[in-house]
Amino acid sequence: MCRRKLIGGVGGAVGASATAGCMGLLSCGAGEHEAANIAEEPAAYDEVAVEGTVSDLNEDGFGIVVDDTTGSLRIFPGGGYAYDKEVLDEGDCVEIEGTVDVESTRDSEYDAVIDEDTTTLS
Repeated sequence: MCRRKLIGGVGGAVGASATAGCMGLLSCGAGEHEAANIAEEPAAYDEVAVEGTVSDLNEDGFGIVVDDTTGSLRIFPGGGYAYDKEVLDEGDCVEIEGTVDVESTRDSEYDAVIDEDTTTLS
């Protein structure tokens, strides 16, 4: 498996690049912050770093669902940009940094809703 990156730049613009060579098999599971913990007390979190597997990608690329083994996260790309479906697929492992949307999390069917700052696809 080769590492690829989706980069959320200023305003959330998303681009893609590939690193040379393969990095071997990488695990994909809960990151620094777990969906289940965020769901229990969303207001206690601001900036988060999560990791998981893409389980759903909106047709228009505006938003993905990521499962991190503890729950599901609804991720929206920053700045109103869409994820590039040429680069991102269901089943991909992603690392997301972003801000918890507390109000949307409380009203969501997902464990947490996150407004993305950066996304790394590995």
